[in-house]
Amino acid sequence: MRLRTRSTQWVVGSLLLFLALLSGCQSATSQMTGKRPDSQAAMTASKPKGTMMATITAKTGFNAPTAITFDPAGNMYVANWNDGTVSRVDSTDNRKTFASIDGSPAGLAFDKQGNLYVSDYRENIYRVSPDGATTIFATGLHTPTGIAFNKSGELLVTNRSSNELVKVSPTGNVSVLERGLRTPVGVVEHPDGTLYVSNYGGGITKISPGGSATTIGANFVTPGCGIVIFHGDVLVVDYGQGTIKNLGPDGTQLSVVAQNLKQPVALGVHPQGNLYVGTWGDGSVYLLD
Repeated sequence: MRLRTRSTQWVVGSLLLFLALLSGCQSATSQMTGKRPDSQAAMTASKPKGTMMATITAKTGFNAPTAITFDPAGNMYVANWNDGTVSRVDSTDNRKTFASIDGSPAGLAFDKQGNLYVSDYRENIYRVSPDGATTIFATGLHTPTGIAFNKSGELLVTNRSSNELVKVSPTGNVSVLERGLRTPVGVVEHPDGTLYVSNYGGGITKISPGGSATTIGANFVTPGCGIVIFHGDVLVVDYGQGTIKNLGPDGTQLSVVAQNLKQPVALGVHPQGNLYVGTWGDGSVYLLD
């Protein structure tokens, strides 16, 4: 693990970065606890295909949950943006700090070898081995936020401050895929090879396998970091509206999957197909069943 050392200068810089993310993704004030208490939340949700209402179960005590991912065994990993840690929650609901970084973790993704990648909202991507050893995988990025692997094993990274989508090769080489985005904060690859990028500045950028880019999702208020493929559909957090929206399998449809969420930011899909959302407003992770 890396020791967290912060000089006065770093703290001032970190505060400025926090204010920047606050404008794109409001602050949560909850403190992280040892084990997650459960509660039922009076929120409304429906499955992407159908009109059945769902029960949402809350797991509380996170510290600005900005990203959610799972390992193949079903253990949950949550990026706590406010305190620079990644929490690991196992199947028996036990929680521990899996990794700590000198920054604010904004994105999470696993490679096929079981290594966890963490973007730190400054310039680095960290790689955390299964035993918790942390190294810098790539550096020189521009407030990297949402990350995801493509089918070729390259890491897709949204460079928020430079309005770029980049890819990082397995050896750490960085190349630009798309420029001129509108404050990109999340990315996912559809099984058909299409890339979807959520832009906090407005809209969803759809990039075809051939590289042509179009903007869809004009009805979003403020697309957030959370964007996933769920049963073939593209789901995106609308942070500004407190909802999760479904773009359908090709990005041309739009329906509300969940609403009345308190500043939703993160989305994650369990290996068994369950959908989870992280909310900054109450420091919680909700299961949409």
